[in-house]
Amino acid sequence: MLKRLLPLLLLVASSHSVAKGWEEPTTMNTCQIGTIPPAVFPTVVGGAVPVSTVNVAVPVMCSTGVAWSLRVADRGLNPISTNNRMKHTTANQFIVYQVRRTSDLVQMQPGGNAVTGTGNGSWQTAGISLRHVTGNTARVGTYTDTITLSLVF
Repeated sequence: MLKRLLPLLLLVASSHSVAKGWEEPTTMNTCQIGTIPPAVFPTVVGGAVPVSTVNVAVPVMCSTGVAWSLRVADRGLNPISTNNRMKHTTANQFIVYQVRRTSDLVQMQPGGNAVTGTGNGSWQTAGISLRHVTGNTARVGTYTDTITLSLVF
């Protein structure tokens, strides 16, 4: 079970104004990430962990016309090679998983592939998928990890 995805809150705004005898309205281009629900994998009864995927809908809101990219900022608390790992809460055991774009299942890497869109002034959904990789075995217990997402605009 993934404990929770914690977004990197990006509170950046760009504005412009023109110096004239009067002041033009300021245009603010902003974006935000909403509350991300916990991603929970199906319960596994010890032993081999089947390949499974959990889809997560990340809420994104940007001003109309603002291009945005949702990226993975890190590989979580227990990275290994190009993958993420969930750690058992009381033992030193791990389950390997990957973060992928829901649209095409391409693996997302820090600074790499992103889910992209253009703001419309309303909440939109950026789809990411978390997927167990083959070859995992697990002892009974709870496994958690936290990854950071960044919204670039």
